Amino acid sequence: MRLVRLLVFFSLAFGALRAADVVLETGKLDSGALYTVAKPVRWNGRVLLLAHAYRTEEQPLHAALPTRQPFARALLDDGWLLATTSFRRNGVILKDAIEDLDTLRKQIAAVHGAPSRVYLLGEAMGGAIVARMVESFPDDYSGALALSPEFQLQEPQPTIGLSLQPRRPLVILANDSELSSPRAYVTTAAHAAFPPALWRVARHGHANINSAEKLAALHALVRWVEEGRAPEPNADATRAPETGPSQIEFAPDNSVGTGRVIAILPGSGDLVVNFQPADLARLGIKPRTRFALVIGARVVRVFYATTPAPVKRDEWFGYPEADGWFTLAVNRGNAAAVSGLQVGDAVVLRRLAE
Repeated sequence: MRLVRLLVFFSLAFGALRAADVVLETGKLDSGALYTVAKPVRWNGRVLLLAHAYRTEEQPLHAALPTRQPFARALLDDGWLLATTSFRRNGVILKDAIEDLDTLRKQIAAVHGAPSRVYLLGEAMGGAIVARMVESFPDDYSGALALSPEFQLQEPQPTIGLSLQPRRPLVILANDSELSSPRAYVTTAAHAAFPPALWRVARHGHANINSAEKLAALHALVRWVEEGRAPEPNADATRAPETGPSQIEFAPDNSVGTGRVIAILPGSGDLVVNFQPADLARLGIKPRTRFALVIGARVVRVFYATTPAPVKRDEWFGYPEADGWFTLAVNRGNAAAVSGLQVGDAVVLRRLAE
């Protein structure tokens, strides 16, 4: 596949300087897939290609790269180049997604020079994608980290299957509630050239894995690739989130708390707010009950969830995310668009009258 015109690439390369030490580059591949590259000024030669999870077909294509999140920030500070692509379409996409990621790898090498190592990281559907890539392209990729991979996914007309024989190091990190499929893969691949390593996170939820856990697994993968030290099998990778003291302003009677939006998840529009579970407990808000989100003159009822999407379509729910903050979401909807809230805006939560 022909690479995107370099003139267009360079016209975008320096247009979005996130900080003095990182340059963001954005553009479009010939397939129509969008991409973002974050390159630190002091690049250490390593590349991490990120393969995203399943996105519903009605979502717009995007290649958001959350450079302010702790995981990405730690890698950028260490000199890694990070890159991601929207893929050319949403839905279940495997073969074409692999082609888009590989095109992006070639483009990075053409523009920035050959990297010393190219690693892969994928979540859910993306985890199944990167596993296929280390099965099929051992000369191009150094290793892969698969987060709660959905190995069972197949395109409507299957185009590329799993060989269950990784030919480069593969570390799988999965929550307790999603260990069945990864365990089956690891058992079947026990005699592969590189038997994969499975690590568990003692937490329920879908790909409910925090930045410290991802970093620990990635560092284990790097040690395996670059030092020949295979990870301990069946390790418990669980790390407690490090959010620090409460950042919430409480009413004198602890009935109302005011915080702020700290992130909006790309694609879904879920709102990450700087409330912690202890803050909701102080407000008298308990799991599996409803509480009030106050947006200007509006009051929205939100269900405090312990399982994914526990409410009807277009209803609000909230849940603690793995890094210790709280996320507000609309089932099959976009919470940011519905609420009009943006990063930095105030968020008011209160318990409902009994």
